[in-house]
Amino acid sequence: EYHQFATELPLERRIELISDLIRFQDNYAKVYKFQTQQRKPWSKKQKRDYYMAVIKSNLGWKMKDFKGMTFEEIEAKFTAVWKQIENFIPMDSKEEA
Repeated sequence: EYHQFATELPLERRIELISDLIRFQDNYAKVYKFQTQQRKPWSKKQKRDYYMAVIKSNLGWKMKDFKGMTFEEIEAKFTAVWKQIENFIPMDSKEEA
């Protein structure tokens, strides 16, 4: 269906469509580069909140479990949990532990 449509188009129209596509891709690349430059790194509080959310959802911790813990202690717990998430092997997987 696509090939039939493409063969029916005149050569000038095909060239025009290809040049439009190239212009779009070039513009998209510029916008993407600009957006990545505009992203700010996470603040310590944002990291802490994210780490705590991951730990709570995976270890079943409550807010009281984090009381008195420093950012570095929370970060260490998060690192351990994150390694478990990355190394997860589904039960129906062919791989053996």
